[in-house]
Amino acid sequence: MSMNNHKIIFHLDMDAFFANCMQSRYPELKGKPVVISRDDRRSIITAASYEARKYGVKSAMPIFEAKKLCIDLIIMEPDYALFSEISRKIWELIDKHFTPKLEIASIDECYIDVTSSWQKFGSPKKMAEKIQETIYKELKLTCSIGISFTKFLAKMSSDMNKPNGITMLSPQLFNQKIWRLPIGQMYGVGKRTAELMTANGILLIHDLAKAENNFLIEKFGDYAIKLKLNALGQGSDLVKIDNNILKSISNEITLDIFTNDINELEDKIFHIAANVSSRAVKRRMKARTVSIIIRYEEIRNKGQVFDKLDHIKTKRRQESIPEYSNDLEIIYSTAKFLFNEMYDSSKRISLIGVGLSNLVLENSIPQQLSLWSENANLKAFKDSSKLISEINEKLGFNSLTSGKEFQKVNQSQIDNGKFLKNYDSHILNKELRKIKKGK
Repeated sequence: MSMNNHKIIFHLDMDAFFANCMQSRYPELKGKPVVISRDDRRSIITAASYEARKYGVKSAMPIFEAKKLCIDLIIMEPDYALFSEISRKIWELIDKHFTPKLEIASIDECYIDVTSSWQKFGSPKKMAEKIQETIYKELKLTCSIGISFTKFLAKMSSDMNKPNGITMLSPQLFNQKIWRLPIGQMYGVGKRTAELMTANGILLIHDLAKAENNFLIEKFGDYAIKLKLNALGQGSDLVKIDNNILKSISNEITLDIFTNDINELEDKIFHIAANVSSRAVKRRMKARTVSIIIRYEEIRNKGQVFDKLDHIKTKRRQESIPEYSNDLEIIYSTAKFLFNEMYDSSKRISLIGVGLSNLVLENSIPQQLSLWSENANLKAFKDSSKLISEINEKLGFNSLTSGKEFQKVNQSQIDNGKFLKNYDSHILNKELRKIKKGK
């Protein structure tokens, strides 16, 4: 594949990630039709293994429909802690053994700029094969990798040969591969946009690539120009490493039983706030903004068509706090205030969540200048170091350390945290039930 004067971008996409994580953890599930969901008729499938997909089972399908298609379907509740941990390990493997130039797109996919790193492996394809081999050896998971000269084309190609495939789209041949695809298969084109484009004569990606700009803007808005540039191979090739820094921490829960009981809802807000506070503390991060997220029970009239976009809409409100904080009391009181400000008590709630944003590392927050002189600071440092050494000597192990040394030890944990992206978005309902029952 000739990439002269072009960057070489990988898009790595884990295969059926959630389902494969569970199959990796529980080997007895290997080769069986597995879906990730709650075992409830109204629950929606989060992910389906390839074995389940053979029966027509797929993501976003209601459980009751999936059971009709596959009577032997195995339903596993999601383990988000496991998914996040495995995700972190994947990005660490790439960072350690291949290149740090990666942009995390979601918990199970990333872009990798290998322009200056593929040479040691012989070719971009051999490097991709080595990445697949390493991930499978360490984690027993497969992935598919798309190789091209823009992020969009790499993303499109990673989906062409799943599972465990490698697909390359060169500047010379990419249009032969993607222009013939239906417009609905183009990354960035949603269901409604695809319907609108089809109604206006854009049936294939080729039609979009050849359409006049004025026509696209008039019919679909400015975003259509970005789509056209992607189709022409003129999209972005910039892998944004800075995107890996954690920008928010949030948790949302879908309620087993919808409710408008204010005491029960405030109790759930407290437990969710405790979770996000704990995660912020562990990652040594503080937030300047607290948000509350709620979704009301959807009530549809008989015969009304289900509208997925309307169904997933949530109400959000946020508030800036006076100082950066990860303190539970501050987070909870702010979230509770926001909730009471926006809550319509005549409606039952189906989902509730708390979020933190505008995050910074604790050690990056400016501190007040000390009133001690420089000499006093130096003396205090020497005294504290001597005291730490004496205590550790008596105890026989290093139970104490200075703040400076502690910061060094924890920096690697902070760095690892950047690979988790903004994913940890749900607490399992069963965990909340355990808390409520006092287990």
